[in-house]
Amino acid sequence: LKMVATDGDSATLDFLRRNAEANATADAALLDVAELRWGAKKPLNAIGLGDKPDVLLASDLVYGNDESKWRALVSTISKLSGRHTMVVLANMQRYPLGHPLGEDRFFSIALAEAGFEVSRMPQTSLHPQARGTGGSNSCALYVCRKGKKDKGNPASTPDGEEKGRQHAA
Repeated sequence: LKMVATDGDSATLDFLRRNAEANATADAALLDVAELRWGAKKPLNAIGLGDKPDVLLASDLVYGNDESKWRALVSTISKLSGRHTMVVLANMQRYPLGHPLGEDRFFSIALAEAGFEVSRMPQTSLHPQARGTGGSNSCALYVCRKGKKDKGNPASTPDGEEKGRQHAA
């Protein structure tokens, strides 16, 4: 088991490192902190991974409507994800569903267009204080996985498996 905490902001990375050190246990070597910029050409290398992770967990990544940033984020998520990677994304829901500025467009459209199967968890599955539908105390939780045919990976085979995938022991 190996975990990598990432961010693109140096102050946040310093905070992550201090937090990791303050909470270190005998398994501290299992947690790395690494800079990751959306749109990186080789994000696995940037964060020190040789294989695509089994789980990609991210929170509060999407705000605003800058679609160039969305494309960079989708590219990074796609390059980090294999056919068997479960992507779990939690995000504050700043606008009600269907609102033209709503972040849900990112999850329901941008990831789907990149070949991900996207499921939004029902609000009832969240903690009662996070069940709002826009604004404070409002969270959205998405679980995603690359679809059978990975549109973003020319090395994928017809069944969606990546050629040469290495499996961790």
